[in-house]
Amino acid sequence: ELGTFRVGMEQIAAMNESIMTEKNSYNSQLLNPFTKVSNYNNSKIQAINLGVYASDLGYAAAFHQTQDMRNYSDAIFQIAQKLGIQGAFDKDMLEKLTSSDTTIDKEQMFSRAFRHLQENMHSHERSHLMALMISGGWVESIYLAATVLKSKPLSADMNSVLFDNAYTYQNVKKILDLFQKDCKDCKEVLLELETLNGPIENLIVNS
Repeated sequence: ELGTFRVGMEQIAAMNESIMTEKNSYNSQLLNPFTKVSNYNNSKIQAINLGVYASDLGYAAAFHQTQDMRNYSDAIFQIAQKLGIQGAFDKDMLEKLTSSDTTIDKEQMFSRAFRHLQENMHSHERSHLMALMISGGWVESIYLAATVLKSKPLSADMNSVLFDNAYTYQNVKKILDLFQKDCKDCKEVLLELETLNGPIENLIVNS
C-alpha cells in the first residue's frame, strides 16, 4: 500500500510544475517557514512536517528557487536526524535537486528522491513515520494549490492535475488506517483528516 506514496509525490511534483507553467508567481510567504524546524520536538510533529517541507521543496523546485530549495532541503535533513532516518535519504540526489543547474529535470529528481526514501524506510520498518509524512505532504500540497489558484479560472489541464491530487485523499486515509491500530499518532491524524471529507468532496466535484 505504501506504493501509493510514490504516486502521491509524483502527483505533487506534477501539480507544482503545472502551477508554475500556468504563469503564477512564486510566493515564498505561502511556505511553512524553514526556521521553525527547531520547534518540532516530538516524532508525530516531526514526521508530519517532514512531509510539509517536502511539498515546500517541490514547490520551490518547480520555480527554480535555488536558495529556498537548499533551505528546505537542510530543514528536511535536520528533521530526519531527529527521527534517526537521515540514512534513508539519497543526499546526492537531493543535492542535484537543489542545484542551480536548470538542465536537470527537477520534477523527475524530486520523485526519485522520495521514491528512494519510501523504499528505504519501508525496509527498515519505519513505515508509520512514512504514513505521517505522506499526510503532511498531501495537506501542504492541497493548501499551496488552493491558495495559489483560488482567484483565477483554471485550464482543463490544471483542473485535471488538481483533481488527481485531491482524489489522493482517499489513499492517504487508507495508509493511515493501516497503522492506526499500532500507532496512536496515525490514528489521531486519520481522525483529523476525516473532518475534511466535505471540503475535499466539493473540491473533487468542482474540478
